[in-house]
Amino acid sequence: MTAATDHDGITTTFSYDPLGRRIAKRSGDATTLFGWDGDVLAFESTQSTAALNEQQGQGWSVHYIHERDSFVPLVQIRQPRAMALSETTDVKALMEFNGGVYDIEQDPLWNGEQRSVPRAFDRKEMAFYQCDHLGTPQELTDHEGSIAWSAQYKAWGEAREAISEAGRRAGFRNPIRFQGQYFDEETGLHYNRHRYFDPHAGRFASSDPIKLAGGFNLYEYAPNPVQWLDSLGLQRSKGCPDALEEAKQEAERLRAAGGKLPTATCAMVNRRTGKVYTGTSGTKPTNISGKLGASMPTSSLEGWDTNNCAEIDAGNKALKDGSSIVDLDVATVYTKSGESMPCCRNCSVTFKNFKVFTGKR
Repeated sequence: MTAATDHDGITTTFSYDPLGRRIAKRSGDATTLFGWDGDVLAFESTQSTAALNEQQGQGWSVHYIHERDSFVPLVQIRQPRAMALSETTDVKALMEFNGGVYDIEQDPLWNGEQRSVPRAFDRKEMAFYQCDHLGTPQELTDHEGSIAWSAQYKAWGEAREAISEAGRRAGFRNPIRFQGQYFDEETGLHYNRHRYFDPHAGRFASSDPIKLAGGFNLYEYAPNPVQWLDSLGLQRSKGCPDALEEAKQEAERLRAAGGKLPTATCAMVNRRTGKVYTGTSGTKPTNISGKLGASMPTSSLEGWDTNNCAEIDAGNKALKDGSSIVDLDVATVYTKSGESMPCCRNCSVTFKNFKVFTGKR
């Protein structure tokens, strides 16, 4: 997409580099420039021509810091000025001045004559991302830990935003949506690196540039937006592990390893962090988490100890690692067959407040 016109007749134009990364957006008298670290957005810088001419403002810039090798945002640093740009050197004039010879030491782009002295950012200009299990921003907190920005999402990423008064004064905003997506107020679409996503329709606005290599439906974002993502706008991937699949895979690994097999294998997935915790029956952990121990029956309702189950082994690992009960998905399978196995009566009591996919008794 190179241009779009809204209901008020204002046209927004978009520019891209040879790799297809969007490097500029011009709407009305404002121009936003984008900088990239590979396929990850590194910064944006906006300047209004009218404000600049009237000397009423220097624009603003935002630098983004992401998790390593990821599209999940960690921090944004917002500064009340646009990034300074350097003019391209008139090489012909430089060579004429130098007797027909190009001297790189006299090139302002090389020797730094055009560069302004960088200013260290103030901690008040920092805001920290609080994301869900898929890396979608839920909140921005300021340097004091107060919520500056928050959002409630519909299924496919359409956001209802809320900005606190402190966040408004600081100028904080957040255009980042699902991983790899940038929300454009001018169009209502999300720029998704290789194409645009429509959160209202829940599908891409154009067909997949890699054709059938990305799937049979050329406009589909993902089977569902709770477990899947498409950071590049090319091919979906599973963002959060599936508890039942993880339990089956762990049981398969145990069968392949040989030896005596435990009756049950359990997997718990933290939907917020994506971490997977597995456990097997017969392990009998003794250093039980306080929360888990408090929910276990005082005496066994089965012919085995209350700490004998695979769910106890996996749940203890999850809770001791800091997981919250409301964030955990639980699934248990018979190790020999990989088929779903419902909780025993002990675990039905212990895990009554957990989301158990394989049933309770």
